[in-house]
Amino acid sequence: YNDYWTEADVSWQLNVADDVKDQHTDQLTVSLERELFKDFTVEASYIYKNTGNLLVNWPINRQTQEEFEYERVPYVTQDGRTVELYNLILRDFNGDGTIDGQDVQWVDDNTDYQVINMPDVDGKKARRVYHGLQLVFRKRYSGRWQMLTSLLFSSSDGSAPRTNRQDIFIDGPMILDDLWVSGKNQLINNMEGPMPFTPKFEFKFSGSYRIPVIETDLGVRFRYHSGRPIWQMEEIPRRTPWGNDDAIVSTGGNWLISGDPKKPKYLPGPKTLDLSLSKDFQLGRYGNLTLVLDVLNVFNDSTVNAAGYSNQW
Repeated sequence: YNDYWTEADVSWQLNVADDVKDQHTDQLTVSLERELFKDFTVEASYIYKNTGNLLVNWPINRQTQEEFEYERVPYVTQDGRTVELYNLILRDFNGDGTIDGQDVQWVDDNTDYQVINMPDVDGKKARRVYHGLQLVFRKRYSGRWQMLTSLLFSSSDGSAPRTNRQDIFIDGPMILDDLWVSGKNQLINNMEGPMPFTPKFEFKFSGSYRIPVIETDLGVRFRYHSGRPIWQMEEIPRRTPWGNDDAIVSTGGNWLISGDPKKPKYLPGPKTLDLSLSKDFQLGRYGNLTLVLDVLNVFNDSTVNAAGYSNQW
């Protein structure tokens, strides 16, 4: 068992298209800093990121190593949006002379995945774009106090694995060999909208004040953001080998964004306040002793960091 995991090389099993290009992110940052008055400066920064050549696992026919054939069929989501689903065209795949549930089973048994650069879908570009405007206020230590404060305003747009996870965001494949995309319907209503885990607004404050007489440092840290987006999901009716003949045939990825991907709901934003006291004691030739008291999350504010999704909110 140990020899297998330490010596076996299974990388050859990864199916990668011949013309795959490395996923990349281009970033541009422009900053301007100005001293407003003595010991106090403000810095304004614009951040632009563009990610292209997105890597995905793409469903293919294991026997032919090519894409299955699809037709588009109309479907109305529970949010009232009409979309065109990808319905895999069913054929006599198993060669028994009939087209039935056994051919659906054949599709399930013979679906493979190939790493490719995600193509544009329905006229929507396969990319991720981020814009950020950040203001930073710095007060250098003087008059017994110092401060660092930042305000960040963000906007983003693009495709992401919203349909198979909204609690973590690991950009597969080839990290966890994640099957994003395991079905082409995962890309419907999912090529645009805010990036997961990107709040609209974030505020951070940290500072300290040296209390006279007792010569003790009081530290304050406060963090807040406006909450991350989540999307309502619904399960697409899928034909199975044993029934549901009016539904679509799909290789997987049976979840669909119901509403407008550009108008998600947002989780509550966390508000975290930390306080600290620090006092130095001189011990003569033995050096000095520092005592620190930290109070974390003073108001015991709960942070929503997991969100489930289903056919209903």
